[in-house]
Amino acid sequence: KIGWADSVTAGDIVYVSGVVAFTMPNDKGLEDAYTRAFDRLTKVLERAGVGWGDVVEVRSFHTDPNAQIDAMAAVKRRYRAAPDPAWTAVGT
Repeated sequence: KIGWADSVTAGDIVYVSGVVAFTMPNDKGLEDAYTRAFDRLTKVLERAGVGWGDVVEVRSFHTDPNAQIDAMAAVKRRYRAAPDPAWTAVGT
């Protein structure tokens, strides 16, 4: 009804919609929230017929970059090995 897709393929390029990382009451830290987000993104990539090795760019938005970047980078390393994608982290 609101007209969105979790991914759109245009030619050889797959565009992926954003996924929100949020903490749950039983989380031990931010890595749990990022792991859930990366798991969701993994499913979206798989449905589009690609994987983390195909990702060339990541854009992330943060409410507290200094407190969040290290946890996100740690989780990212579990899903995507070198070469690293381009990464733009936006925050306040």
